[in-house]
Amino acid sequence: EDLANLEKNIIEEGMDINDYHLEKNLLADYHTVAAQEETFWRQKSRALWLKDGDQNTKYFHLTTIHHKSHNRINEITTADGDTSKDPIVIKEEAMKFYKTLLNRNHNHEGDPMEFINNIPSNLIDTLSFGNLTAKVIMEELQKNVFAMEGDKSPGPDGFPASFYQKYWEICNQDLLKA
Repeated sequence: EDLANLEKNIIEEGMDINDYHLEKNLLADYHTVAAQEETFWRQKSRALWLKDGDQNTKYFHLTTIHHKSHNRINEITTADGDTSKDPIVIKEEAMKFYKTLLNRNHNHEGDPMEFINNIPSNLIDTLSFGNLTAKVIMEELQKNVFAMEGDKSPGPDGFPASFYQKYWEICNQDLLKA
């Protein structure tokens, strides 16, 4: 809005050096905000083809909206056999299902290695067990972090892979500890 008003004023009254600097600053601010918005929609749409700088158009917004509607559960059949479209019932049934699934004969409290060591031997082969219990080395961690698509949706911590790639030298020890 400020930029539009300035440009209108320049057309009507001409440009002086102050107007030039103000326009330059406002354009820089506009480009920063536009880049941030494009990054937001790129992560939201999870579209690889936006990576190379395609413009933030109506097509990308529609793709994101379609993806969001496609990933939604609109109806659920409860454990009793009833069906419901109520979002609260859907949420409660999903929570019940996964709590039951994850708590069945498992205690996930405490040391993760204790949990892994108590996996029945008939459920996992020796090689897979060795891979699960092996120490992670820095080279392997770095290879995997840099193999990730940088601007996909952020992880549970809110940071996309590009954050860890850019600040690798700062955060690599913390990632290795995790």
